Amino acid sequence: MKNKFLFIFFLICFCGLSYAQTGHNRRMINLLSSGNYFEAKKFHDCLNVWGNTLDPFNDLFYKFNIANFENKPDSAAMYLENLFEHGQFEADTFDFYFRLWNLYAKTLQNYEKALQACEKAGIYLKENPHNIPLETVREWNEYVSGWKKQTLQWGTEPAIRIMRDNTKNTAPIFQETANLLYFGAVYNEGNRLKTVFDTGMTEFFSMDERIANEIGVRKSSYNNDSTTIVNGVKARGYIGILDSIQIANIKLYNIPVNVLNTNSLIDQLSDSPS
Repeated sequence: MKNKFLFIFFLICFCGLSYAQTGHNRRMINLLSSGNYFEAKKFHDCLNVWGNTLDPFNDLFYKFNIANFENKPDSAAMYLENLFEHGQFEADTFDFYFRLWNLYAKTLQNYEKALQACEKAGIYLKENPHNIPLETVREWNEYVSGWKKQTLQWGTEPAIRIMRDNTKNTAPIFQETANLLYFGAVYNEGNRLKTVFDTGMTEFFSMDERIANEIGVRKSSYNNDSTTIVNGVKARGYIGILDSIQIANIKLYNIPVNVLNTNSLIDQLSDSPS
């Protein structure tokens, strides 16, 4: 009888621990997904005090997100590489390959690692373990080809640099319409232009070909042809390089810019079916 009670006691403890782990994993994912990183850190500290019940995948996922939040791209890339070994992203796997490529290509400027991320993404799409529709696979393969092209292009250009001065200058943000925010920036030493925020842009900057010619945007030494999708219409242009961009007390150097013939794009949009 005593052994039976002990067995039931341990069973209850095990079930309680399993329930707690499931709840803690779910809560941590919700905090990270909603961008509540400070709350996630407090919750993680509590778990460390009372016994960390996060499973290994979610513990790594927490570390990856916090490294990203704290601007530690080397650590973020390392944690993300480790997360892929667990293979639990399922249908979101391709999105996280993009994040890995983005870390290596844009943030760390480690183009060899960026190309390796492209190869891994290509292998994932070829094997298609999560039965993604073939039309989506073809579309994502085009994205991967674009990543490779961008990586090879950036590898031929001077490294992107960011410098700050010791002033407390700020760049005020203005609201022109309900959905349009902009700020002032100085391009290529002395060309002040109104710059619009667009969270849907895949490039660092985009601008009209006429303005690019006026301020001295130089063409990339790599393959210059570029195609961007704008409102479902393919817009052709070329990849240029901005020597410098000054935004308040921050100065950016050697920044890629997608140069488009806006007049041609307007004609295409007006001809496209509504």
